[in-house]
Amino acid sequence: MNTLRRIPVPIALLFLFDLVLVAVPAIDFLIGSPWGRLRNFVDLDAESSLPTWYASMQWFCAAGLFGMLAVHAWRQRLRGGLYIGILGLAFLAFSIDEVVQLHEWLGEESDALLPDATRGATAFSSTGIWPFVVGIPVLAILVFIVLRMRHIFVPHAPHALRLLIAGIIIMFTGALIVELAANLVEVRRSGIGLLQVTAEEFLEMLGVSFIVWSGYEGLRAHGIELRLPAARRATIVDAPVAGPEAGPATLPQSARG
Repeated sequence: MNTLRRIPVPIALLFLFDLVLVAVPAIDFLIGSPWGRLRNFVDLDAESSLPTWYASMQWFCAAGLFGMLAVHAWRQRLRGGLYIGILGLAFLAFSIDEVVQLHEWLGEESDALLPDATRGATAFSSTGIWPFVVGIPVLAILVFIVLRMRHIFVPHAPHALRLLIAGIIIMFTGALIVELAANLVEVRRSGIGLLQVTAEEFLEMLGVSFIVWSGYEGLRAHGIELRLPAARRATIVDAPVAGPEAGPATLPQSARG
């Protein structure tokens, strides 16, 4: 409960967006998808949709936060600074992947390892074997990087480290385990198909929100505050009201030409 009370406003907004982006497609399905354009715009299973753009921006934010933390670690000569920089670059690669669909391409290429080079007659007819040949190795690399850079978090921000680990676990639960459940769904546009896609995408977005939160807390723990520039306040000087016998109003010295 105390952790929930400490959620920063930007992170709370991310959690809200996570919920909205999975709720809208579900509502659209329940009412019969009356607007085709809306369905395509919020489709969780499409690559050119609002949820895809949002996921890319999430990873980009994570990359920016961990990149700033890496610069700070390099300047302070902190142990593990190189690895936190690599982690930031990995998050940037994930952001790009959401748009260019690299892991989908690798998944198709990995079909060459299957009998007859096709996934149709296997137990992985929907996903192929990319979760095993791409997903698990990537997860293993991330675990190695986190172990090498944990020293930046442990003395100052153990909470940020816990958030990072939780985010990676949640994200890959959706991207690997729930993704594999798609092989059990016969009709993707059915209710059960929507449930599988919704669970997968929600866990992925939720996990990245935790990772962004981790970067935010890591910066704060090292004394780096992220603030929007304050707007300048204009000072208004009321000129004296001229009466019948009053002379011409004079401007303050600062307002004279």
